[in-house]
Amino acid sequence: MSNVHENELVVSEGKKSRFENILAGVFYTIFSLLVLSVLYNVLIDESSWIFIQSIYAPLTAALFCLALALNYSIAKTRLIDLKKNKLISRYSIGPFMQDQLSEVPKLEYVAVFKNPEHFYEVNLWFNGNKHYRMDHFDKETDAFSFARNVANKLNLRLLDASVKGSHKWIETA
Repeated sequence: MSNVHENELVVSEGKKSRFENILAGVFYTIFSLLVLSVLYNVLIDESSWIFIQSIYAPLTAALFCLALALNYSIAKTRLIDLKKNKLISRYSIGPFMQDQLSEVPKLEYVAVFKNPEHFYEVNLWFNGNKHYRMDHFDKETDAFSFARNVANKLNLRLLDASVKGSHKWIETA
């Protein structure tokens, strides 16, 4: 991932599906066309009553499309700055991004489990029953390698929950 420094650990990466990207593009296009329609009516029509009637509906629809486009295009990535012990929430739309800093919650452990789709998920658990879904893997060995790396970097315990009903703690050192 770009814009990730050596001392930062990606907790959860904001990825948008291809479908969401297509929807965002469609709504941005509709928004642009409606804004151009309003500008055309503003520059051509001079009657104030016709002006108000002609831009109200397109402007309302344009704002609605903008809200939908933003909803489908904003990606949120969470990182932990290991040196400063800060949680970074990075919001991005294409090349534009904004960081929000907060305190890192009380991290408890890293867990690997097999989900119903037969992927191995790596989760970072904090504050009791809350967790960040860090990543998922096709192979168990890849998931455990990643989880060990995260557990070592954060000095946390590693839980093997890959077999349902048989959870065990794993040595990370």
